[in-house]
Amino acid sequence: MPRFAVSAWDYHEPPVPRPADEEWIDRLTALQVLARHGDQEAEAEARVWLARDPDARTVWDTVAGVCGNTADGR
Repeated sequence: MPRFAVSAWDYHEPPVPRPADEEWIDRLTALQVLARHGDQEAEAEARVWLARDPDARTVWDTVAGVCGNTADGR
């Protein structure tokens, strides 16, 4: 019998572990600051994370709006 996905996480590992409620937000914000200042590795890591995690995208866009950046961190 074929297996059907219950959620997107059935086939994809979470991009970044979330050890505590706010630690992942701190990590994402750090990536955003680094990407904003030209760190290509941070930008690449963030792009992968944001593509897989709608909660991360929401936080990223909120931080960008508060800080006056565009949603993609530029």
